[in-house]
Amino acid sequence: MNGRMYDPLIGRMLSPDPYTHGIAGTQGFNRYSYALNNPLKFTDPSGENPIFLGMMIRAIISMYSVAITDIATGHMTSGWQFLGHMAVGTAAGAVGASIGVGAVGVLEGAVYGAASGFVGGAGSAWVRGASTSEIFRQGFRSTAICAATNGISGFLKAKRLGLDPMTGKGWVESNYAPGDFVPEGDPTGYGLDNSNLTEYAWKTFPKTALHLTYASCSPEAIGNAGMNFENHYLDGLQLMAKGEDGTSFAVEGAHIFGRNRMFNRVGSYILISPNAAGYSGNLYKAMGHELFHSFHHFSGAWSDIGQGGSDYAAYRWNASISANPSSYAEILNSLPYPITSHAILPPWVNQYSYYSAFSKIFLGR
Repeated sequence: MNGRMYDPLIGRMLSPDPYTHGIAGTQGFNRYSYALNNPLKFTDPSGENPIFLGMMIRAIISMYSVAITDIATGHMTSGWQFLGHMAVGTAAGAVGASIGVGAVGVLEGAVYGAASGFVGGAGSAWVRGASTSEIFRQGFRSTAICAATNGISGFLKAKRLGLDPMTGKGWVESNYAPGDFVPEGDPTGYGLDNSNLTEYAWKTFPKTALHLTYASCSPEAIGNAGMNFENHYLDGLQLMAKGEDGTSFAVEGAHIFGRNRMFNRVGSYILISPNAAGYSGNLYKAMGHELFHSFHHFSGAWSDIGQGGSDYAAYRWNASISANPSSYAEILNSLPYPITSHAILPPWVNQYSYYSAFSKIFLGR
């Protein structure tokens, strides 16, 4: 059959989708989900192309629902009208598919919903041969309904992502602070003069290109890429973070998920301290830790486990690759154990070493 298998107990596909859909939204990057986690709106028999199928389903539903009404009322007079309904349904489906993928916040949802609603309502009235005033009346009525429903959808999506419910703007940030910096591994040549670490992340950690927007050890470079780390600054080669109480502390890495303006891609950005980027062992640990947070945001797991659960999973990974895993016991004991989705691990993780780290950390063996 060559189709992807679905496990209803965990609510996930057992194999990843070979395609990435809708880079403007989170569920497009979750390659273990089914139909963008929206089975009421989309179906995907192969598990590989929900966007196209969503458009076609909308086209078919629109075409047949309007056509049946017109036939029953005697308004369907030719096959051209039938094709017209199909064209209108396809256009509304194209706009509507973008709603399910990209709209975050009430305002975005309302705008996308209004556009889709007007195309569907006015277009269907035009195909039926309605008067100009009736075309606009049907278009505006459909606009109001779709704007309201998709505004609610955008509100819920923004709340789940931790962004502003009205605008979809904002960000969620996290830090990797393992303690005093100790160089590990060979010199890498990375630093302030070679600040773009995106390619390193994409090549070193499989499939991170699906969810990582940009990585660097330069706050200015990340600002130019679209996100400002307002609570972070460099003290020489050391990355510093500002706490809520105004004090600063050293970190080896930081991650921000979010966006600064509406109708823009929600992105995942990683900042690595230049001194950590300069050594292979430190760079690998810091980048992998922050990529855990990036993966949890785009897989949807963040909404289940939160900041503490994502930190627990990331630090446990750090422990699993460490020569002294028990050194992470104190910080892991201070974090909430994520009962649910933390088991959905990034593809670069060795699951055996990850789970066996428990005995090494807490049992000392």
